[in-house]
Amino acid sequence: DAEATEAGAAWEDAKSSQQALHKLVRQLEVEVSMILYTNISEDAVEMVEEAEAKQLEAQERWDEAKELLAQTEPVAKVAFARRDASKLELDECTAALEEAQAVTRALEEEVADMTAKCEA
Repeated sequence: DAEATEAGAAWEDAKSSQQALHKLVRQLEVEVSMILYTNISEDAVEMVEEAEAKQLEAQERWDEAKELLAQTEPVAKVAFARRDASKLELDECTAALEEAQAVTRALEEEVADMTAKCEA
């Protein structure tokens, strides 16, 4: 009977130790979760800060691009106007050249006709 009591006490000790161990494991799990959550939170804050910095940099570049566009737009308008004027001038010169070529062909035909009459 003493052995049974001793075994029962050992059983209770083991059961108590197991419960204490489970409690300790749960506490460790909670602490690990808190540490992971804290690390994840710190990483998330860092990522947000980096994203905000990149957004600010992108906004600065956008503002610079708009300013550059505002500066170059008048120049581009003048360049396009000059290009259009040059195109008109080129078209006029091409028309005059074609007209001169037509007159030249007519004169060549007339010279050929006169040469043929003179030879005959």
